[in-house]
Amino acid sequence: ILLAIYFSKDITSRLTILADNADRLAKEKELNPQLAGNDEIAQLDRVFHVTAMALDEARHKERAVFDNSQDVVCVVSPDGSFTSMNPASEKMFGYSKEEMLERSLYSITQQDDQQQTRDALNSDFGAQGRLNFENRIVKKDGSVINVLWSASRSKDDLMTYCIAHDITSRKELEQLKQEFLAMVS
Repeated sequence: ILLAIYFSKDITSRLTILADNADRLAKEKELNPQLAGNDEIAQLDRVFHVTAMALDEARHKERAVFDNSQDVVCVVSPDGSFTSMNPASEKMFGYSKEEMLERSLYSITQQDDQQQTRDALNSDFGAQGRLNFENRIVKKDGSVINVLWSASRSKDDLMTYCIAHDITSRKELEQLKQEFLAMVS
């Protein structure tokens, strides 16, 4: 009876550590030290540790892409406010990341394009859940840039994930081409 109690307590404590590791893995926290032994519980714990390392590596790679992108990568809430922003926003819009998180997309959109931007973000994103639209953004220094937005919406939390690409030079070239053709004709 004493041996049964001892073994059941040992197994229960190891299963408790395993359950705690599963919870920590889901919450992206550091795992408990790896369990010793070659039994099934220790093997499962090793799988949790290997999975945690793979997820951590994937997170670091994702973060590197997010932070080093030349285009603005951001998350916009259903009310239009920014909830996440990569450092490229400072270069493109002139506002620091912290300033951008205090603003909404509509507050930096040129007045004439605000309703079009609202309509785009409130529209049905279609079967693929993606949408492209253009608008003009007023930078912190007051200058205006043309931006192409590629957006997709999460069905779970209705957040909109966007990539903003500055197309001002392309628009200027199109305008010059139109003016040249008008002058030639």
